[in-house]
Amino acid sequence: MSCRHLFLAFALLGHAAAALSTEESAVRFLQSQAWAGTNTPKQVNVLWGTTGDLNTDGLPDYAAVVNVRQDESTEEEEQLVVLTGTADGGYRLLSRSGTFCGAGRSGKFYNLRMDAKSLFVQAVWTAEGERYSGRTLQLRYHHGIDDLELIGEEEVSRDNGQDYKISVNFLTGAVTYSRAGKKQRKEVHAQLIQAPLFRLQSFVCFSQDDLRPRIHIDESFRIKRN
Repeated sequence: MSCRHLFLAFALLGHAAAALSTEESAVRFLQSQAWAGTNTPKQVNVLWGTTGDLNTDGLPDYAAVVNVRQDESTEEEEQLVVLTGTADGGYRLLSRSGTFCGAGRSGKFYNLRMDAKSLFVQAVWTAEGERYSGRTLQLRYHHGIDDLELIGEEEVSRDNGQDYKISVNFLTGAVTYSRAGKKQRKEVHAQLIQAPLFRLQSFVCFSQDDLRPRIHIDESFRIKRN
């Protein structure tokens, strides 16, 4: 192996080790008893997480879907928690959702990814052969509120050789409904009933669905409006 290849290999290993160290440190912080003050749960189980730099301050941030239990007498609740890095190498709680989307409880999974100031959270409920159902939320850091805001989402279901999608842009209020099969495709454009700011703090998954117009494209590609 050439010196150049060795250098690249060591560099990649270094980046991987740094990412692992960052995630381990963040998980330990979440499992401590101080990260959310008086609202810190008694038990935190980190299910899926990712690292990045959401607020572009050059310090590593961490986002995770977690199961929390407030005390021994309560059931676990799934939440999305975001931590921002501090100059001393630690973390602080940036935001914490209310009840999240439930994909972990259904036996499936999440995919989390940070890209610049955005956090993408894909919740997957069904992934069996050609059948799929899931939803991807895009949340972006907002300096004015020091929190994440929901700016977009795409809900996808796949069955019987057809893809049905609902895409929402919360910045413009645009909603697109589409169904595609092997030989046919139909698309409908609409607007949200209103377009409020959905911030991550105390956000409850699916609460935003009530703002969508009641439109559906059925498997025969007929448009139904309620």
